[in-house]
Amino acid sequence: CHLADLGAGDGTFTLELVRHLSPRFRFDMVTLVDRLALLSAETHASFVELGCTVEAIRGDVFTWLQNARPATVITANLFLHHFTDDSLATLLKLAAERSEVFIACEPRRSWLSRTGSGLLGLLGCNGVTRHDAVVSVRAGFAEGEISRLWPESGRWALEERHVRLVSHWFLARRLAKS
Repeated sequence: CHLADLGAGDGTFTLELVRHLSPRFRFDMVTLVDRLALLSAETHASFVELGCTVEAIRGDVFTWLQNARPATVITANLFLHHFTDDSLATLLKLAAERSEVFIACEPRRSWLSRTGSGLLGLLGCNGVTRHDAVVSVRAGFAEGEISRLWPESGRWALEERHVRLVSHWFLARRLAKS
C-alpha cells in the first residue's frame, strides 16, 4: 500500500499511524507532503525500520496532487481547515482522483470546542497555542460539511462524524465497480 499524508509536518504523526496500523496493513511507500522540509533523519530511519520507502515532498499540496502517482490512502490531520470551501473542494477533487481511501481528522466546530479552546490558558498553554486553538475551532467542521464538498459522492462511501470531544472525522472509501 502507498500512504500519502498532506500537510505532514515532521512526519511523526504519520509514523505513529503507520506503527499503529502495521499489524494489519503494510505500507510499502509513505509520501509526506508539506510546504516545509521537516522530516528528520531519525523519523526517516524509523519509517525504514518498518519496511517503508519514504518520500518527503516539499511543496504545494495542489501542485503535488495534480502530478502525483495514485496512493492507496491519502490522509490529512489538522490540515483541511486551513482552506476556503472553494480551495478545499479542489483539494478533495484531486485527492479523489488519486486515492482509494481518504481520511481526515480536523477540529470540530461546536460550543464545547469553542469553550475548551478559550480555556487553554488555564492549562498553561502559551498565547500562540491559545490563539491557534480558537482560530482552528472557528475554521473547523460540523456534520456533513466535508461530505458536501466531496466530488462524485455516489461512487464513494462517505462517513463524517464527531469523534470524542473536539475532533471531526471524515472517511471516503471508493466503492467497488459493479
